[in-house]
Amino acid sequence: MHSGDSTILATFHTYFDPLNSSGIEIGVNFSVNRSENFVLDIIASASYLNDNSYSNEDLESSAGVGDKPYPDWSGAFGARASFLKRFRLSTLFEFKAGNYFVYDVISAARRELNNTRETADIERIRLDPSSTPEERQEATNRRARMAPLNHKADFLRWREVSLAYDLPKQIATRFSLDHAAISITGRNLLLWTGYSGINPEAHHRSISSVGTEYVNFPMPRQFSFSLRAGF
Repeated sequence: MHSGDSTILATFHTYFDPLNSSGIEIGVNFSVNRSENFVLDIIASASYLNDNSYSNEDLESSAGVGDKPYPDWSGAFGARASFLKRFRLSTLFEFKAGNYFVYDVISAARRELNNTRETADIERIRLDPSSTPEERQEATNRRARMAPLNHKADFLRWREVSLAYDLPKQIATRFSLDHAAISITGRNLLLWTGYSGINPEAHHRSISSVGTEYVNFPMPRQFSFSLRAGF
């Protein structure tokens, strides 16, 4: 669809595999071009996956529970803008959501080794000869009632933002350049999630540990400065 200096492009795609999965993919691109001083592109895409590749038995053997290890929805959205003739700004967000669970192996190991405040307190009561049978039984019951470690892992991450500036032609020619631009970029800036593990973007190491966060690391924030030049 086209209106004046604005354009909207939408795409829609479906796929079906009777043995494994089916889903849909949606994409939207909205562009505004007012003048050489301002151009804006807004992009968004999302995909829905109905995955039947793993049976409940597979999931129970890998993570101890039968929750689905892949999100129903995943996608990204962002924008690119050119303004004041020489500036370019871009940003990107990514998300996964909908019945998405990750098993936190590290927290499970800490529990097993009584390396958390709660489990250490429970074990202290159970091993204390001065505690009563009722206290020891209540401590055992507390251990049994502890929340499962298969966490809902929906998240929204601000993946990247970048600001670039095209140097004026007269400045570039002073250094025998045809053109030049400087930019600053930040990655993995913010994360919104209810996941209590280290990183909801878990490592899926193999079929035996699908949906499992195994010896994972936090996603580091990264900042970079660059200079691009053409001769």
